Amino acid sequence: MNVDFQVPEVPPRLHASVMAVLSERLAAAADTSAEAVEPGHLVSGYLPDDPFRRHRFMVKLEQDFSIPIDGNRFDSARTVGELADLIALKIQSRKGTGTSGRNYVVCYRDAAGRLVETRVQARNHDRAVEALRAEGLVEVVGIERDDDDGDSEPRAGRVRNGWTGFLLPILLAFLAGGAYVAFLLWRKG
Repeated sequence: MNVDFQVPEVPPRLHASVMAVLSERLAAAADTSAEAVEPGHLVSGYLPDDPFRRHRFMVKLEQDFSIPIDGNRFDSARTVGELADLIALKIQSRKGTGTSGRNYVVCYRDAAGRLVETRVQARNHDRAVEALRAEGLVEVVGIERDDDDGDSEPRAGRVRNGWTGFLLPILLAFLAGGAYVAFLLWRKG
């Protein structure tokens, strides 16, 4: 199943705010001004080659934007603009998917050509795909709703068991009737 989804673009206002914070952080790492950081510049030009310092920079970005950033995705962003797009997509997908929604199983190819299958909780299948765009989704191979959606029973056509559906109400009716008869006998004396 090869499905092509159109995902809405990141709002310009969100992209601009991400770019502003990212410019400040990169400028501080390279001892330059934030105005000197351009979207077309290479990220590697602002960060040291030391993996420990690169990791610390990534952790600071995670704290600034309150999102997790995958190290491989961080390293795959060559330019400042690509990194800003990655972060903005991640922020947008976090806003678009919340704790409510259905579970989807999405099978997709990532930028490296690997086939990945993952579960996503989202309001609809478009939001599920949008959330995975920030994780590196390149081509959707298949998407379907997970039948194990958190309910132990299916939503439509639930069958009540005999005790709670039939016998329990009859038993309660007999008890209420017996209590009423006992009350009447007690009043007559």
